[in-house]
Amino acid sequence: MARPPFRHKGGNDKQLEGLVAASLWRQAISTCEKRIKKGDKSDEALATKAHVLLECPDPNRREQGRKELDALLDKNPPITDIEVLLYITQFAVYRREPDRPYTSLWERAAKARPNEEELYRRWFAAALATGSYNGAQKAALLYRNAFPKRQDSHFWYIVANHILSSLPTLEDRERTLYGQLSSKTIAKAAAAGAVSGDSTSIGLALHTSEDLLLLLRIYRSQNKYKEALEVLDDSRIGINSPIGKKQWTLVRQKIELLELSDQWEALWDYCNTLLEDASTKIHQEQSKPQSLAFGRAGDDWKVWTGLLAATSHISTKVWVN
Repeated sequence: MARPPFRHKGGNDKQLEGLVAASLWRQAISTCEKRIKKGDKSDEALATKAHVLLECPDPNRREQGRKELDALLDKNPPITDIEVLLYITQFAVYRREPDRPYTSLWERAAKARPNEEELYRRWFAAALATGSYNGAQKAALLYRNAFPKRQDSHFWYIVANHILSSLPTLEDRERTLYGQLSSKTIAKAAAAGAVSGDSTSIGLALHTSEDLLLLLRIYRSQNKYKEALEVLDDSRIGINSPIGKKQWTLVRQKIELLELSDQWEALWDYCNTLLEDASTKIHQEQSKPQSLAFGRAGDDWKVWTGLLAATSHISTKVWVN
C-alpha cells in the first residue's frame, strides 16, 4: 500500500510532500511546528505532524511521533471530524498497526456524537475496506443501537458478524459466537416477515431479495439446510412472496439445498414440476412472446442435473432395498 498523502486544511499538502520527497525531514518537521505555533492547532495539523515524525528515518523522531499520535488518540474531548478520523486510520493501515486503538478512536467519536449517522456509515465503510472486521462489527452495533429503525443498521451488523464467523484467524469458539449472532439476528428479521416501504423506518425485517439471499447464505454456511428450505417455502418471504418474486436465483438455491440435505424424492418432484410447468406454458403461449414465471426452466442445466442426481439416488436406494 502506498503512503497516504499528508493533509493541510482539508487538502493534500504539496509543500510537505515536496520536502519529504527530497528527504528534507528537518524542514518538513519545522514546517509542521511553525503552522501549529501560528495558531493552526487543529486535529488535522497535529495528526500531520505526528505522521511526518513517524515517517522520519531518525528513530528518536519516530518515537516522538508515536507519543504525539497516542496523545491525539486519547485526547478529550475526542476527535469527531470524520475526515480527520479517516486520515488517521489510513496512515494506521499503511503502517500495518493493530486496529484496536483506531476502533477505540472511532468508538469515542460515535459516543460523543451519537446522533451523527454519517459518522457510523463512514466508519463502517472504512473498516470493511481496510479489513478491520471487528471495527466494522463495532460500528454496526453502535449504529444499530443509535438508529434501530434503520433497516441497514441491522443488516450491516449481520454482515459483519457473518464475515467474522468465517475468518480462519479466529478461534473456533469466536467463530461460533459470531455465527450465532448473525443467524439469530437474521432469523428475527425473517420472523418479522417482508416489509415494504421506506427502509429507513422498518427496523429489523426483510425488505429485498438481497436480504433473502443473505439469509440463505448464512444458513448454508452453518449447514442449516432445513431452515433455509422452510424460508424458501414460506409464502411471506420465500420464492413466491412479494420479495421473492419467483426469481430464478431462488429456484436454483432451492435445488441446491435439496441436494445438500439429501432430500432426493423432494428434489425429483421439484425439478420435475419445474419442467412440466415450463412445458405447459410453452404450449399455452406458442403464439405469444415467451414470458414464463421461471424463465425457460428446460434451458437451465441446473434443473436437469438436479433431476438426474435425484433419479440416481432414488434408483440406488430402490436397488439396495
